[in-house]
Amino acid sequence: MLNRIPKDVDYYRFTDARKSIQGEILLKHCHRLMDSIILDENAKTLSIKVDLDFGIDDFGHRFMSGKISTNVDLECQRCMQPMALPIDLDIAIAVIRDGDDEAEDAINGIYEPYFIADKTEPFPLFEYIEDELLLALPLIAKHEKDCVKLSDYNDNIEEEFEQQLEQKVNPFEVLKHLKN
Repeated sequence: MLNRIPKDVDYYRFTDARKSIQGEILLKHCHRLMDSIILDENAKTLSIKVDLDFGIDDFGHRFMSGKISTNVDLECQRCMQPMALPIDLDIAIAVIRDGDDEAEDAINGIYEPYFIADKTEPFPLFEYIEDELLLALPLIAKHEKDCVKLSDYNDNIEEEFEQQLEQKVNPFEVLKHLKN
C-alpha cells in the first residue's frame, strides 16, 4: 500500500501487484480545478482524499476502483455567495489500448474505459483524478434551497412593468394623425 500519491503510475505493474493507494493530494496541485472554485485562504490547504485499489478481476480485466472525495466552495449563480459542495466519487475503470475493440466490449457495463496509446505509457493518475472532480462539478452551481426570495422582486417587477407600458410610445401614433 502506498501512502504517497504518485503523479503517474505504471498501470500494468500496479494491477499485476494488486497495489492499493491511500492518501491525500493538496488541492493546489490541481490547477484546472482551482480555476473552477472559489479561492480563499483555506483553499491552499484543502486536500483530496484518495483510496484506490488496482487489480485483475475474475475475467482477466485490469481495473482500478476506489473512492475520491473532497470539499470545495463554488459561487452560487443565484445569489453570488459561496456555497460548499462535498464531492464523493466511486470510480471503477479499466485501461484499454486504443483500437482494442474486443477489450472495450468485454468491460462494457462493468468498468468505465480509459484509453491509452501504448502499454508502456504511464497512467496519469493526478490528471485522471482532477478530470473526475471537474466532471463532478455542477454545470450551474446553486444552493439546494432558494437563496434568493422571489417575493422581494415580484412587487417591484409588476410596478416596473406597468411603468414601462405607460412610457412606451406607439410607433404608429404618427400615422393616426395622417389618417385624419
